[in-house]
Amino acid sequence: MHILFVTLTKLDRNRGDAIHAAELARHLARLGARVTLVGSGVPRFPLEGVTVLDAGPAPRGGPVRRALGFARLVARTFARTLRLGREADVIYTRAVVLGALLALCPRRPFVFEANGLQGDEKRMLSRSLWGRIEGGIVRAAEALCARRARGVVCVTPGIRDILAREYGVPADRLAVANNGVNLDLFTPQTDPQGRQALRTSLGLGDRDAAIVFLGALAPWHDVALLIDAVARLELKGRRPVLLVVGDGPPRKALEEQARTLPDPGRVVFAGDVPYAEAPRYLTLADVCALPLTQERNERIGVSPLKLYSYLACGRFTVASRVGGFDFLEERRLGALAPCGDAAAFAAALEAWLEAGADERRRVEREARRYAEEHGGWDHAARTVLDVCGRAAG
Repeated sequence: MHILFVTLTKLDRNRGDAIHAAELARHLARLGARVTLVGSGVPRFPLEGVTVLDAGPAPRGGPVRRALGFARLVARTFARTLRLGREADVIYTRAVVLGALLALCPRRPFVFEANGLQGDEKRMLSRSLWGRIEGGIVRAAEALCARRARGVVCVTPGIRDILAREYGVPADRLAVANNGVNLDLFTPQTDPQGRQALRTSLGLGDRDAAIVFLGALAPWHDVALLIDAVARLELKGRRPVLLVVGDGPPRKALEEQARTLPDPGRVVFAGDVPYAEAPRYLTLADVCALPLTQERNERIGVSPLKLYSYLACGRFTVASRVGGFDFLEERRLGALAPCGDAAAFAAALEAWLEAGADERRRVEREARRYAEEHGGWDHAARTVLDVCGRAAG
């Protein structure tokens, strides 16, 4: 089967959407599909068996230049999609605007991936009148995509239920494929010299307990609460240090918050790191953190890349209590704290940081096993391949 995978994602950056597209394309190819991936830029790591086509640079500059650049990118990508789509069995896209355009071309069978509710996300990113208007437009386009697609792949059961209930998508066209992790890349590495060198380069001392957050700094990641929680921690003989690995618009405000702490050195911003380097930072973690806001995540549920990355590296995770995370407590692989409760988050972090060596070894084994059984990209790829096969007829 030939799958034309089209996206407007910047494939050359270290962000979840780019990693998702690249890893899914690679694992579809591993299952025997012929995959052509079209996006902005080229992934920074090799994709065996995947033909990658660059649709051109992503828009830059001020608001007007970005809007015009985005329109040109959409036009180039859609034109290429129509041309290449003649040779493909099915088109697969997660871009709402491309899906809406494909919905107007009934002879082009396509599958739409709902990785979130993008209309809701637009309203979260901007509370202005224009933000609400833009969110409404995107929501309408999203509904059109979901209704006209021959199949819809949702990353959480919550998204599936919303598309069925609010958008009227028939249940037999909906499937759930969770996000995953590259199990070959993210492993419980054993390189004590490299680990110590990285700790030293980041200014971490021998008595520092590292709390690691890995991922984009987005409004629905409550890193501000995490900084507050770390500031509350008092450990016996150790200094808790938060290592923030990632970047995004809120970073400046978060850095300002960290500077107000009695000990600003408790928060280290590592910035964006290459995808292949991310596992090295996770191996520094005494505990990993996943703080989320309730507004977006409780409504759609969660399936974050970072959680499976934490587990694949054998790390205990303290996370916010939202739908989809119950297994962490059930399997004793993590602890959950109410959204917005910094004191409860701090207490959960402290409880784990005081845990014994035997319990740490148990979690490393069991977390890795869970990632292998439930979190590999091959699971998602099989579901997508099945949906694409039915869509192609």
